[in-house]
Amino acid sequence: MDDVIASKLAIGEGRQEDLEQERQELQALNSESFRHKFIDKNRPWVLQHLVELMTPRSLQDIGLDGRPLVDYVRDVYSNLMNVGEGVNRRADDRSDISSDDYSDDDEEKRRQWDRTPLEGNRLLIAQIWLQKARKRRVFTQAVAAIIEKRKEDHCSACSRTLGNCKTLTAGLAWNGSFDPYAIDSLIKLFEDNYSPGESSPSLWKAFFRENARYSTICNICLDQMEQQKLHKDVRHVGAGVVTRPGDISSDDESDDQVLFDPVIVERSSDEGRMMKKWLKAAREKVGGNFPRKSAMEQTDRYLDRMKLRSKPTKKAIAVGIEDPESSQSWGKLDLNVKEEGILTRWLSEARHGTVKRFDKKSADVRSQLLDVLDSFDVEDDWETGEMRLEGNALKIEGDQITKKRVSSESQMTQRLEALHSNIQIVEEEIDERRNEKRRELEASLSKLQTLSQRKKESRTLELNKKIDDLQERCSNDESADAKAGYENKMAALHSLAQAEMEAENGQLQSEVNELTSQFADYSKILDRELHSNLQRHERDCQTLREKTRKDFVYLESEWQKNVFFWLDKATRKLEARERDGMKNSVPNAKRARLEQRKIKKRNDQANIG
Repeated sequence: MDDVIASKLAIGEGRQEDLEQERQELQALNSESFRHKFIDKNRPWVLQHLVELMTPRSLQDIGLDGRPLVDYVRDVYSNLMNVGEGVNRRADDRSDISSDDYSDDDEEKRRQWDRTPLEGNRLLIAQIWLQKARKRRVFTQAVAAIIEKRKEDHCSACSRTLGNCKTLTAGLAWNGSFDPYAIDSLIKLFEDNYSPGESSPSLWKAFFRENARYSTICNICLDQMEQQKLHKDVRHVGAGVVTRPGDISSDDESDDQVLFDPVIVERSSDEGRMMKKWLKAAREKVGGNFPRKSAMEQTDRYLDRMKLRSKPTKKAIAVGIEDPESSQSWGKLDLNVKEEGILTRWLSEARHGTVKRFDKKSADVRSQLLDVLDSFDVEDDWETGEMRLEGNALKIEGDQITKKRVSSESQMTQRLEALHSNIQIVEEEIDERRNEKRRELEASLSKLQTLSQRKKESRTLELNKKIDDLQERCSNDESADAKAGYENKMAALHSLAQAEMEAENGQLQSEVNELTSQFADYSKILDRELHSNLQRHERDCQTLREKTRKDFVYLESEWQKNVFFWLDKATRKLEARERDGMKNSVPNAKRARLEQRKIKKRNDQANIG
């Protein structure tokens, strides 16, 4: 660049503005900050065209550092992939300042990584992993749109909306809760139902729609899940069994000693590196071969004690204490259609009974609230006015909940009708496709039968004509040997005609069977599609009912708690007034005024009447 500028100055071709611009460009190219900004903005383009910049022959050349150029390209590609998104990169990291966690030793180790081609079991394991990873990626992309359509307007875990969080993410649920790895479980079920080599996208989508459960999670709950994963295996200092000096015994004593909880420390963590360094220094100081034979025996005994500890003790067995997990284990149940129908009916009746009992409890609570409210007199508001107003507020709130329930059930009925109409349209469409396929089958069968009949008639006429010719020759020829020969030929023609007719019938029957089998397979596909749609329709209806019922039950339960609290206070207040005779303890002047108001009210009502 300097030579170019000097030549332009000598010849006089460049202008002052162009020279200044070229000087600034040269200064920018020599600036580290400009290079990092260029990489940050143009990293996708560089990664995309990096392969095009190198030819296969040039990749085998030796670079300035004495290594093949292909290794240098790999390092550049790895560095570009880690720009701004590295493992140790944070939001406040600067691109022009290197991290303390990354040293030249790590770079040297990475450069000298073994690049020998894999063989044997290692190659097989790598191929299996690559196949599963590709399959997982393809299957995930195939159902990404389906998962996104099931995104709700609130978090399934905490019911937060977009107004209370930053983002809402649609995902899959497993065992009733959001699970980012539920797709792996679904792929395993898919492979168990069909085969590990099955990779049909349409079949996977149908299976996914039938078995997938969806969940929407906010960024707050997602962060909490990540924090729980980080702290799941952490054991804080001092936690566990408290050990006293008398609790520690030698290895030669009995096994009834204090067992510490297993401590899990990651080797890559600070604690793991510190413990590894301490262990190495201790072994060097002690000397000898490690691990020692006695240490291995102690470890085996410790593991045996841990196994015995996990089993139920004799004391627990003697008093009849059972393991809850073993007592609640049902195992695998093989049910026929009748038994499955009985269980389904029982489940439906149990749900209906639960709803009926809850509705009866709601009606009883409202009746009890009205009875207690009627026990309060407006004229006693000087003493119980606040409690009566609180009861009236609860009554109004209960009426609003009832109206909201009626409105929600009306909306639910409309949405259920819409779902029913949609499933009816789907059923009609599937029936129409089935009927169209059946009409095509009937037309194909009719065409085959017509062609076969024509072929048989043409062949029969041809053979009959030959037989007639032989008969005419036989009648004209008086030789016995000639007549016998003609008769044999005619018999052979009759046998040939019969064999050809049977072969034609067999071919026709095979073609008919093939078309019928194709129609049967197509009908099975339609039946599976219809069954999948019906199951999805039932799940959608059940989800809609449960959601509507859940909203009402939540409001009703909270309202009943407040009502029960108020009823308890009101009942105790009424009992105290009846027991202490609070009505007779009213001051005389105030009682006289109340009597006058009652008399005046009765007189006014009598005059109006």
